[in-house]
Amino acid sequence: MAKRKATSLLAFVLLLSPVTVLAAPATIRVFEAQVHAAPDPSSPVVYTFAENTRVSVSEDSINGFRKVRLPGNKIGYIEESALALAGAPPPTPPPPPGFDTPPPPPPPPPGYGWPPPPPPRAPRYYPVRRYPDPTAFRHVGFFLRFDAGLGYTDSSTSASTTAFNFDSAHGLAGELGLAIGGAVAENFLLAAHVWGTSVVAPTLTARGVAIPTGGDFSVSLFGLGPSFDYYFMPNNVYVTVTPSLTWVSFSDAFSTFQTAAGFGTRFALGKEWWISGHWGLGLAGWFAFSFNKESDAVGPTWRTYAGGLSFSMTFN
Repeated sequence: MAKRKATSLLAFVLLLSPVTVLAAPATIRVFEAQVHAAPDPSSPVVYTFAENTRVSVSEDSINGFRKVRLPGNKIGYIEESALALAGAPPPTPPPPPGFDTPPPPPPPPPGYGWPPPPPPRAPRYYPVRRYPDPTAFRHVGFFLRFDAGLGYTDSSTSASTTAFNFDSAHGLAGELGLAIGGAVAENFLLAAHVWGTSVVAPTLTARGVAIPTGGDFSVSLFGLGPSFDYYFMPNNVYVTVTPSLTWVSFSDAFSTFQTAAGFGTRFALGKEWWISGHWGLGLAGWFAFSFNKESDAVGPTWRTYAGGLSFSMTFN
């Protein structure tokens, strides 16, 4: 009888004793983990843990949430998907053949349990580099470009009679240009463009026969007109078209002869590299043509073609 009373008393004490909630170590594996006041995602957020923070959570879950201990000995609820729980160490592998006793397992690394927490993740986004000038590295506003290069120029006429003793002049040429304007819209620019090429000591021929010049002769092509530029971003590749009024000039040591004004166009395709927020250096291939009467509306027509490579410096 006394034994039965003792057993009943022990059972009654166990029922009245509080249930101990076992804790498990874990690591926050998201960028920011929110702690709620209840196991419900719509409940208020009472705390936020940063990534890779080590916390202590309950071993049981409620609606996909686990209890987590907060600073100040408070309790909150955190979603299991934001946690990396520390597991038990891996089982000891079977001993190799010929050994009666397996080798001891390696010691676990420092930290909370086994395996170690995963390495930190790369950030989900990278902060945008901000500049105090919102127009930096963009083709808007004022536009200025200098260009200089080398190429080849050929000017000739098919007329049998001209004011000169030659009908063709060609040779290695230098090229210069200046454009000033502004952006009509972002990446679309309109500018006034002055450009020209010049051949010093060209090769002169009359019906295919070379004529000596003595080294004091030059042929130059000049153009003036509106320049239309468009940039393909973000590659910073551009195209330029400049329809122009043009003139061809023939000069020697004693005099200069200039044709009547004609029509021509200069084309360019290039790429630029930013060296600051508004300055860029570039390289372009260019081609130009011009048709000019020698002196009046009934004179022979000189056809001039030129092309080459040029380096540019642009402010935008």
